Amino acid sequence: MKFVLDSNVFFSALLRDSSTRRLLTDPRLELYVPDYFFEELFKYASEFAERMGVSRYALLQGVMALSETVSVVSKSSYAHCTAKAFDVCPDPADVDFFALAMSLGCPIVSQEKKLKRQQAIRVITIAELAQLLK
Repeated sequence: MKFVLDSNVFFSALLRDSSTRRLLTDPRLELYVPDYFFEELFKYASEFAERMGVSRYALLQGVMALSETVSVVSKSSYAHCTAKAFDVCPDPADVDFFALAMSLGCPIVSQEKKLKRQQAIRVITIAELAQLLK
């Protein structure tokens, strides 16, 4: 099963050994993120670690472990879908996730309710993903 993974879901999996982390490591899943995803994560690692109440080192260890479960897709692979993604995406910050989902023909896993306010791309929550995997 193929999905684009939104940042918020990845971050929630970093918090501790959570049900989200267990879901994201399910071998039936193929998870994808845009190529800038980890670049941004590493750029703001100290800020994220502080918000999460963990050391930067602990955060980066978690990132490295979870990064093995996702595939990074270069922008050139989904750039042809960017204009359409701008038209349908409710949040300009998530356009790359929408373009990638359009390119791959798969849903987005996100906890952001506002992303469901459109009909072009299916957006599912962690709870819905868990139900699909049952």
